Amino acid sequence: MQITSFGHSCLLVEEQGKRLLIDPGNLSFPVPPEPGLFGRLDAILLTHEHADHTFPEVLKSIIRDTKAKAITIPAVASLLRQQGLPVHHAGSLPLRLQGMAHGLLPEGLATPENTGFLIGGRMLHPGDSLAFPPDLRPEILALPVMGPWLTLREALAAARRLQPRHLIPIHDGFLKDPDFINRIIRRAWPQAPLLPLRRGEKVEL
Repeated sequence: MQITSFGHSCLLVEEQGKRLLIDPGNLSFPVPPEPGLFGRLDAILLTHEHADHTFPEVLKSIIRDTKAKAITIPAVASLLRQQGLPVHHAGSLPLRLQGMAHGLLPEGLATPENTGFLIGGRMLHPGDSLAFPPDLRPEILALPVMGPWLTLREALAAARRLQPRHLIPIHDGFLKDPDFINRIIRRAWPQAPLLPLRRGEKVEL
């Protein structure tokens, strides 16, 4: 499995010959990316409707460029169809939608439907959730580390329960210096299997 970061919660995962782009939102792409940036894409996976994960203007551009199919949950599918974007089923792709509740937002803000994606049975991208199923033990965990619905203490406690072999921090696009969070993680959990990826960096696992 090869994983490339495009910042915040956006990861490109290559598994079993398939190329899957997850959550290309507005903190990863404030404007549409250059044509050809991703090469071939088989699918775009969208965890929920917030703009930092699902940004229709950017999605239109990526789908036009790559002909990739969007795979998501009903609430996001409805939003995409309103924008004239088609939605598909996972079919034979190496992934599973993993129902996971979005973390609770501050009172007065609606908490949307959310899904995680388990890819190749090895990697979990949870979207905006720490509600990991107790029987799930992914080898690779993309862990949200910052946001109005979580604390870093909660995130690390959830990750410790899963004990992944590789921990990729995500949801850090609000920070000017994402390494700030990584330094805190290393101090709080010295044995953490931390694998921070800067934008454009990739890793083979």
